[in-house]
Amino acid sequence: MLATWIFFASLKLNGLKHSKAGQDTDECVMPGLCGNHAQCFNTNGSYYCRCNEGFQPTTFNFTATTRQCQDINECLEKTHDCLDNMECINIIGSYNCMCPNGYRPSRTDSGCEDINECSDPDVCGTNADCSNHPGGYICTCHKGYSNYGNNQSKCTKMVHFCLANE
Repeated sequence: MLATWIFFASLKLNGLKHSKAGQDTDECVMPGLCGNHAQCFNTNGSYYCRCNEGFQPTTFNFTATTRQCQDINECLEKTHDCLDNMECINIIGSYNCMCPNGYRPSRTDSGCEDINECSDPDVCGTNADCSNHPGGYICTCHKGYSNYGNNQSKCTKMVHFCLANE
């Protein structure tokens, strides 16, 4: 649920409130009157500003003099609708829901599902066994082969160096 932030102004702009014969002056024609990320709405004898969706005023008492709207971080405030196994990524004025590494969007729109990297026979190569686990995989090298501590790397034939006295 997004809040709509509004402030009302009753300022005289350049000493003019009404033009000839009590006709209302549209204060909203002045560029930037409400600051960034806000819209101006003219009323009879005044105007008001409203922060755009995804923004809120920078101060509690939002007035025409402070007139700034700031991004709402829906991720930090937990106002997003990302599913439990998705990551919330804040962007200016909104947010995105992303699957973490090793996961992809499910085909049933129920969040993210594990990618079975081991379904690709080449992921660990022919000299290793692949074990899938949530969010990743492990290559276990066959005897005589190594991935030198990088468990997500193909295994290569181990090279032994002999010292002169051996």
